[in-house]
Amino acid sequence: GLLLYNIGNAYMSLKDYKSAIPYIKESAEISGKEYYLWDAAISYLNLLDWDNGKEYYHYRYADNNNSPTCVIFPKLPIPKVRNLSEYKDKSVLVFDEQGLGDKIMFASKLEEFSKLVKKATVQVPSELLDLFENEFHFDNITYKVFQTISVEDVENYDCYMGLGDIF
Repeated sequence: GLLLYNIGNAYMSLKDYKSAIPYIKESAEISGKEYYLWDAAISYLNLLDWDNGKEYYHYRYADNNNSPTCVIFPKLPIPKVRNLSEYKDKSVLVFDEQGLGDKIMFASKLEEFSKLVKKATVQVPSELLDLFENEFHFDNITYKVFQTISVEDVENYDCYMGLGDIF
């Protein structure tokens, strides 16, 4: 699996994303390392294939592996969710992820998200707090800057998710 993954990454480095995808997918299937599919998402997005890019986008989570390119969330006593059916009408804790530009892009979907959840708290970096509070103001969404969060605070929510899953 690793050899195929490396071939896929070589194609990615050459910006030949179309050639990279089959190698990456096969390497994930053979190795059982689903997080390899994060590279498939990146390849699809570079090809402007938004549907497939979004389909594979959730593989950015490390979950049970140690990939250095994946997003890692803390272990919490509430479930992590990704789908509308799991967070609709719930109180949701939303962790920020990825770069500043991505956070702003994901925020473009907060209005739609606000209509689906009972309430949400969105983690934002300090440099974006004013922007989020002023440009993305919704009665049931609050924005907080924090590096850590207590178990007591977490227990005020039904579930948690990454900001990218709103997108």
